[in-house]
Amino acid sequence: MARGSAGYAMILRRLRLRWRSTRLRRTGVLLVLCLLVPLFSCRETRNSGRVIQDAFTKKAVHDLEKEGHQRGAEWIATVGRSEKLILPRMLSRGVERRYPRRYREYEESRERLLKAFLRKDWEQVIPARRAAVALHLVSYELETDSPLLRLVDRYLAKSREFLESVPAPEEEREIFFSVAPERIARGETAVLRWRVPGKSTVHLNGLGVSPEGETVVHPVADAAYELSCQSADFITSRTLVLSVLPPRPVPPRPSPPKILLRLRPREIRPGEAVLLQWRTSGADTVTFEGKTLSSYGTMLLTPKKTRSFSIEAEGAGGRARNSVRVTVVPVEERSR
Repeated sequence: MARGSAGYAMILRRLRLRWRSTRLRRTGVLLVLCLLVPLFSCRETRNSGRVIQDAFTKKAVHDLEKEGHQRGAEWIATVGRSEKLILPRMLSRGVERRYPRRYREYEESRERLLKAFLRKDWEQVIPARRAAVALHLVSYELETDSPLLRLVDRYLAKSREFLESVPAPEEEREIFFSVAPERIARGETAVLRWRVPGKSTVHLNGLGVSPEGETVVHPVADAAYELSCQSADFITSRTLVLSVLPPRPVPPRPSPPKILLRLRPREIRPGEAVLLQWRTSGADTVTFEGKTLSSYGTMLLTPKKTRSFSIEAEGAGGRARNSVRVTVVPVEERSR
């Protein structure tokens, strides 16, 4: 009987140890799952961001390939695959002369991208990378001989849209305020442009204006323009001075051309010749009976009857004409 009790006790002890070990294993499995679930969810979040980025890059590559710009498509694909942000380049002066509005919008977006990428938040990196891809496409197109301006405008708008979701840090937030040109002559005009980030109350010389806009000014003397901004977390202002120079002198109007003619002799018999001399000043073209002449010269003429010879001149000051008359006297009249 004692042996039976001891056997039952041993069996119960083994079952209890197995249950404890099973519970420990279950607890260990649960702990491992608790550690792995956040890791996998984080990876899924990052991968989803990369999928979005890759999708946008593929769309940009597809747009370039469809237009036959294979080199641009390869470059955009390289930018999209890069782990680090490749900053868009600065545009050339030739682009600034040919496309001033697009050049200005590109430089503004590029400046905002430089500031936005200083943020280390992972949520902000995705739109910043997408804006970089858009600006790379714009810079490639504008530097080509025949850019696709509809693609340029579309991706400039995309870059602005992406950068709107990447606010700059508070200490780096700035307002854009410019005047062009900075100097004008009296009677000319200049353009004031401004852009204020965020929700702010904006005043230009005390008058309320929208956070982004432009206006044409035409002061008669040197003028200062102050743009003040106020929001819940900052107050700032910018001041520009527009210089007004005296009116530009009106250049004197060129005088009309002058023509000096001399004819010798003034009276001849039939078959005789006369010598015509001319000299002009202030003329670009000199013509005689439809033929172009130099500004001065001589020629022999044999008129058959009494007539006039005319030379015309044309220059910056207008047109001029001068004539001389030769008389052909018949032989009978001269004998009398």
